[in-house]
Amino acid sequence: MIFAAACRGGSAESQPPPEPAPAALRPEPPPQERRPHADYPTPALAGTEELFLLEEPPRGPHVTDVKLPDRSPLKLTEYGYCELTQSRLVCSGAHPKTGTPSLHWNVGRTGDRVILAERTSPTNHILETLLFDWDPASGKLKRLTSFEEHGLIDWVRTFNPPGDRYLERSLTGANDLPGCGFMAIKAVPGRTETDCLQWNGNPMRDTNGVAATQYRFDPQAFTLERVRLGLDKKPIAGHDGVYRTIYQRDPAGRVTYELHLGIDGKPVISTSEGCSGHRQEYDDRGLEIRDTCLGQDGAPARAEEGVAVTTFEYNEDGCVVSRKSWDRDGKPTHVRGVYGTTIENDPMCNEISTTCVGADGQPVACGPGEPARYDHELDDKGRIVSIKHREPDGDPGRDPEYGAFELRKSWDPLGNVVEEGCWGASGEPIECDHTGFHSSKTFVDDAGRTRTVRYFAADGSPASNLGVAVRRYIYDNYDHISKIDGFDESGDSVEALGMSAQRRLYDSSHRLFALLLFDKNGKPAHYTGCFTGRDCPARDWHAVRIFRGDNGHTTKNEYFDADGQLIETMDCDTHRCW
Repeated sequence: MIFAAACRGGSAESQPPPEPAPAALRPEPPPQERRPHADYPTPALAGTEELFLLEEPPRGPHVTDVKLPDRSPLKLTEYGYCELTQSRLVCSGAHPKTGTPSLHWNVGRTGDRVILAERTSPTNHILETLLFDWDPASGKLKRLTSFEEHGLIDWVRTFNPPGDRYLERSLTGANDLPGCGFMAIKAVPGRTETDCLQWNGNPMRDTNGVAATQYRFDPQAFTLERVRLGLDKKPIAGHDGVYRTIYQRDPAGRVTYELHLGIDGKPVISTSEGCSGHRQEYDDRGLEIRDTCLGQDGAPARAEEGVAVTTFEYNEDGCVVSRKSWDRDGKPTHVRGVYGTTIENDPMCNEISTTCVGADGQPVACGPGEPARYDHELDDKGRIVSIKHREPDGDPGRDPEYGAFELRKSWDPLGNVVEEGCWGASGEPIECDHTGFHSSKTFVDDAGRTRTVRYFAADGSPASNLGVAVRRYIYDNYDHISKIDGFDESGDSVEALGMSAQRRLYDSSHRLFALLLFDKNGKPAHYTGCFTGRDCPARDWHAVRIFRGDNGHTTKNEYFDADGQLIETMDCDTHRCW
């Protein structure tokens, strides 16, 4: 082309310059790139870009049916207190007969080997059952099953090889370990060490960032000290800031004092508990009646550290009927206006009604956007099938997530919620908080994870959640929800208020760190809605980051637009936060 132009009128350099194009036809210069705000959430900022991967790990056996043994051949002994370690039950001396009904354990043995252990209420309701299955060849533990108060499996530990390494799954099939594939147990002189292992057997960190934990025991084999180690077996503090915890116990073996220490050997506030330690007091039935949260000075926590003392009251069945909060000077204190709770229970200590109360003992809202009372109806397995909400004056209230007076739930035999619906104060089916649906049905996998959710109207016909008929869930290797995609009835990606998919980020303590929304083209969404139970900006937004205080509680939410710019900060004391 240059050659042809030169032939028509000489060299290209000799041609006169072209006339400038009209301004309307000139290409606009590329917009100057704006860097996202420094707080804009990314996996790198969360510190987990190489930790939570999209892969499906191998899993051990899913145990759903275990038969309890015949009790008649067992030698039963009653104890005032027992404690389960990873692979053995430790009990204090035989329970003294004082004439006062108390919390106790019934332990059945064959020879020296524990077969069955039952934790029992003062009125002899069985609250928990442990079943020990032993390998006849090695004499080591091959399976440990925990049953809850209704006789349902709670979790199962399967040891392979017996006594040395175990995995744990709940009845739903979910991994019940703290982010580990397996736990390995090994005895070293004077103590026991447990290691967190990947599914392939290599060392890894648990949900608290700890690779190994060492336990030192007293002469009765109760834990006196717990020390945390990293992958290199050197001392390390967990994400909660704690390296070492020491315990003191009463003659029955119950913990009466525990203290958390950092790497420097000084008391440290555990960010998961909000305390540097605890002092516990018990009544003559063995029930904890007072828990004192200790500050770093060893005294009850200061006001800026949180509630100093929590007291508990019980009924004759040993069920908690009241919790109250106090400051270090013994005066009533509160968390967001709540000074305590009053509780009604069934005989198995399942809560059937919980009311938040203020300084005068009268009902108050349990938090921003929450009712004052939650009433539960339970099925014969103790699972909640109905939750009703009441305002401080007793009038019908609204639940903080769906805005409904009543939520009804259905469960499958393994304890997964498979259906949930919204209902009004007169028992009529209603729409869930302007979402477009009345109920949802959930389909789970054999690891207890929600894979698909479909929505329905009050008449049972298919409906949508703000335009989304089907939601599908993707998980990471720690079973966190990593991505949620929305589809219409035909299976095509669909946007609801500008959002088609959401991605979730987690911090190194496995807590939700941020939520990012995208359109159906995979670009940052201009989302114009809000999630039920949350407060959102009045304009479109793309991402929200969650900030937590030293005690782990959410303190603020920061919202960002599609360019990664900060648009609003919400204080969680006055707003409904993530």
